[in-house]
Amino acid sequence: DTSKEERVCRRDASDFTMTSLKKLQLKDVDVSSKRVFIRVDFNVPQDKADPSVITNNARIVGALPSIKYCLDKGAKSVVLASH
Repeated sequence: DTSKEERVCRRDASDFTMTSLKKLQLKDVDVSSKRVFIRVDFNVPQDKADPSVITNNARIVGALPSIKYCLDKGAKSVVLASH
């Protein structure tokens, strides 16, 4: 039996089917000696008068624990991709 968080509802033609997704946490993955690709959302608000000034760095700060974890666990490299 899957929890509500593990189910995804997909539209399949005219009917709906439920698909179970098993999600891993970073701690469940061996990153030692691996290249790690992390998709991050670094769209941060900038000051209108001076766009080089970030007015809220919460998204950047929020990504740091995952990046640091990978490096501390011996990742060969960490590649960050933002949109």
